[in-house]
Amino acid sequence: MYIRLDSNPSYTAQNFLLEGILSQARALGFPEHTYFCFLLYDDDQKVQGGIKGSNFYGSLYIDYIYVAPDLRGQGYGRALLKAAEDWGTSQDCSFATLTTMSFEAKDFYQHIGYQIEFEQQGYLNGASMFYLRKDLI
Repeated sequence: MYIRLDSNPSYTAQNFLLEGILSQARALGFPEHTYFCFLLYDDDQKVQGGIKGSNFYGSLYIDYIYVAPDLRGQGYGRALLKAAEDWGTSQDCSFATLTTMSFEAKDFYQHIGYQIEFEQQGYLNGASMFYLRKDLI
C-alpha cells in the first residue's frame, strides 16, 4: 500500500470515496443523496449560470451557485436559489445551507434570509469563509 498525490482524480476514484462514505450512512439507516442542478441559459442556449447541490440527509446542501458577471443584479441569483429551495422543500428538506467567502456574496445571501452560523478565518489575504443557513419550513 502507498499514498500518491493525484491532482486530477478520475470520476471513478472520486466516486469510490463518496460511495464508501454513503454506504456507511445507508448501513445506519440514512437515505440516499439526491442531487440537483438548475442551469441558466441565454437565448443561444449557452449556460450563463447555475446552482448545484443535493439533499444531504434532509438538508438542502448548495455546493455552488454562479451567475455570469454581466447578468448579476438582475434577479437571476435569487431565481436560482428559489428554484433550489423549492426543490429542497419538495424533497422534505427542512433547511438550506451554503458557504461563501468574505469577498463573494455574503450580503446577498443575508438579504434573502440566510443567516450566518459561523465564520472561519485564516484564509489567504485575510479572507474568511461563512457558513450560512436558511430554514425552509
